[in-house]
Amino acid sequence: MPEQARLEQAVTVFAQAARLLDSLRLHVWDERGITLPQLRILFRVRQEPGIGVRDLALSFGVSASNVTQQVDKLVSRGLVTRADRPGDRRQVAHTLTAEGEAVAGEVSQAARVYLSGLLAGLTAAEQDDLVRILGRVLAEAERPVSPSAWPKTESASPRG
Repeated sequence: MPEQARLEQAVTVFAQAARLLDSLRLHVWDERGITLPQLRILFRVRQEPGIGVRDLALSFGVSASNVTQQVDKLVSRGLVTRADRPGDRRQVAHTLTAEGEAVAGEVSQAARVYLSGLLAGLTAAEQDDLVRILGRVLAEAERPVSPSAWPKTESASPRG
């Protein structure tokens, strides 16, 4: 198979696999009344407690005002809290509330249960191959990439 065709096939299969959890996640989000941009913010705040709007906006490649609107909704729903950063009262730190942590955990747990059932059908060797290959993909994804290098999208809210 030609190199470009192989790459295209890999991209297609990877994208299909990445979408496996979409319907499950959408169900959980819908039950909770959370949008994809809001969930992305929840997970980012969970990953980096104390993160500010500017850093959130940079990590998603969107404007600070878009992030602020979404964070406002999360704060009003009791999922995220704001506090002044020590040493710089102009900056606000965001953390998850207990309810926000529960929502993020619920989505993660539902995904883990589904994937465990799915991947249990693979042989041990196939599971090892999957871990090895996805580990390499994740290592490549860790390489620094400027948000200006991301593909442009029509959406003005955090990408999902």
